[in-house]
Amino acid sequence: MAGGYAATAGAKFRRLSGEPIPCSIPARCTVNQARPILAKCVGGGSLRLISESGRFLEGHDEIPEEGNVQVQVASIAPGAWFTLYSSAFAGFDEVALREALTQAWPGDGPEGDYEDVSRVRPEVRDWQDQCQQVLRQAVIQSAGEWADFWTFGQSADSYGDSYVRPPYRTMPPSVDLMVNDVKRWQELLLTLEDDFAQLRSRCGGLGSCEHIETAVAFLLRHSPNFSTDVTWVIGFEMWYRPLATLVRWYLSSAGFEECDSDLLDCVDNAITGFGSYTVPKDAPVVVRRQAAKHLKLQVPEVNSTADWLRERVKLKMSLQSPEPALECGDPHLDFIEAVDASRSPGRAAKMKYALARCREDAWAPLEFRHLEEWREYILGHQVRKGFRQHDAYGKQSRERYPLEDKTKATFLSLLAEANTEEPIELRACRAYLDVLFFHPFDDGNSRLARLVFDFVLTRDGYTLQKVDPVFMFSKSAKDGEGALRLVEMVGKLLAKQRVDWDAPLKAWVAAHPHPGLSWQVNRWFCSQSFPEDVPP
Repeated sequence: MAGGYAATAGAKFRRLSGEPIPCSIPARCTVNQARPILAKCVGGGSLRLISESGRFLEGHDEIPEEGNVQVQVASIAPGAWFTLYSSAFAGFDEVALREALTQAWPGDGPEGDYEDVSRVRPEVRDWQDQCQQVLRQAVIQSAGEWADFWTFGQSADSYGDSYVRPPYRTMPPSVDLMVNDVKRWQELLLTLEDDFAQLRSRCGGLGSCEHIETAVAFLLRHSPNFSTDVTWVIGFEMWYRPLATLVRWYLSSAGFEECDSDLLDCVDNAITGFGSYTVPKDAPVVVRRQAAKHLKLQVPEVNSTADWLRERVKLKMSLQSPEPALECGDPHLDFIEAVDASRSPGRAAKMKYALARCREDAWAPLEFRHLEEWREYILGHQVRKGFRQHDAYGKQSRERYPLEDKTKATFLSLLAEANTEEPIELRACRAYLDVLFFHPFDDGNSRLARLVFDFVLTRDGYTLQKVDPVFMFSKSAKDGEGALRLVEMVGKLLAKQRVDWDAPLKAWVAAHPHPGLSWQVNRWFCSQSFPEDVPP
């Protein structure tokens, strides 16, 4: 290690002050994997990692192979979450836990089917429930209260469904199961703090009510009613109970527990007042209104889709751009290899497959089904198709895209305008912004907007000289002047596709055949469905 602080991966870690952090991180390590190692090197705490470009690295991003990575120690307010997170970070003695579970084992269960929960006999289920309570107490006594994942997982149940895998008939696999689940829970809590730290940073300038709305909207992505790429969910039936716990943990981390515990109770009551199975389409707004009532505040409603529609009708071109003489290659592929790949090779690979599929479809008019199909390539697995069923948020929750009676129909009619004979730069930019400001899906909309933009250009035989000015900068639904400038800029960047302009992408796909799309593997805390029983 050069200078004593270069990671195995080649990156150098420094505090915000510039002071080197002596730490070795394995190559191709994700942020989630690196954070506990770094935390030990800096004396603990909640860490956020910042790349040389100034971007906060997310949990599943890979540590850069070279350059400097700044390490920010984020503060957590005293309270329930601080205690829980600190205990999970301190960890547990696996040998002692295994010994405690072995000593507590109540004896093997009755004969029967233990794998298929739908076929478990009543006497087997009774034994599993009793055994699980015994082992739960053993885990708590050995590892601490923080390790009790059953209370969180099973809080969504009222009919006796299992949200955590019950014990096996014999002791050895059951002990392994409990240890693996404690490790999985520990990883979940540590990763959750990364999400909380991002939320605290995002909500720093918001008022209390907007802060609460943003937190609820963000954490709702763990609801099974949402089609997102999360690795765990919050039950199914009484989903609102674990959601209330998540929101309370977050608000505790942000200091609400210290300043207004009654407000936390108000938020709890609002969330637990929802009905079973189905998440209301405007759940974050309902909670925000209850908080505003408690605080005796008037909070304005935000409708960014309506803002965009008001600006969209003004989006005209005074002059059509001249036919471009320049011929170019594939700047979108270059962007994927530079920007998406800097987050993770997996993300970049999924985007390449999605881009290839998008261009295969570019012989036909753009339709909503194309977006549904491309999105599965973006996420890397099959998902429930259809327009989102809830309000959506963007721009770090500064913008809200409510789901109203005509939202889907309006989007479909506007999407069809990408197939008109209007100037190419106007159609491409307008369709790109439509996807951003209607947010048709629960996840992947920004990447999908890029594909829609690419589709419109590709179908007419165009590309751009570079795409960074289009894709890298945030757009506001209220900024009609910015939308017009975007159209003008794209007109200046237009280029014809040179011969074999997309050959590098085709060659990459040929060398890396797509593995196929399947449904996402079982996620933790799904009803009667469990992740693979292996160490996380």
